[in-house]
Amino acid sequence: MDNVPGIDLLPAHCALLERAVDHFRNDGRVTAVILGGSLARSIADFYSDIDLYVVARDGFFDAVFDERNAAALALGSPLFRFTVDAIPGGSRDYIITYPGPVKLDLMYHRESEIVPAPKWGGCVALKDASGLIEDVLVRSRDLAPPTPTSEELLELDQNFWTLAGTCSGRSCAASSGRRSTESTPSGEMPSCPRSTGQPEDPTMDTGDSRPNSTPRWRSA
Repeated sequence: MDNVPGIDLLPAHCALLERAVDHFRNDGRVTAVILGGSLARSIADFYSDIDLYVVARDGFFDAVFDERNAAALALGSPLFRFTVDAIPGGSRDYIITYPGPVKLDLMYHRESEIVPAPKWGGCVALKDASGLIEDVLVRSRDLAPPTPTSEELLELDQNFWTLAGTCSGRSCAASSGRRSTESTPSGEMPSCPRSTGQPEDPTMDTGDSRPNSTPRWRSA
């Protein structure tokens, strides 16, 4: 991890990151592993998570993503894990928390999707089988984020309140014992309801303190 300055000051993060890279290094279906977030930018602390992008060859993407649970188990003993599915259409982010605690976000991408973009600025390639990823990262360094349209801002706002509702539901379920990792064979956290319809518990505090507002995940 010589290309990740300061990682040696976070031994639990370093050990988990090394196991993750080793797991994907010899997988010929995976062309790249990219580190993002505060670790890549050398501003991480004990509470930082690990943002890791797993780039698969287009034809093998589904197979690699379907093995996300096996990958999580290969890296250690997860406390809990789940696929982010609150946003309509789902996502390809797999969130895992390991003892420490250390949170690992595995974000799966197809190789054809990795093109110069602001999101790749400051990232670090930990595996680059094709030799093309480093060029993408370099070309992304000075790219400014695009100015969002009003429609995109509204969509982001809706997604925020959808995620807020989902997180609130997960938190209440975990504290009351109504949901546990034992409820599914794989040990994954069960999927939460999406933004349509009422929350799982209609009496649950919505957590929305904005005056004269209706939570976005409730129907009007």
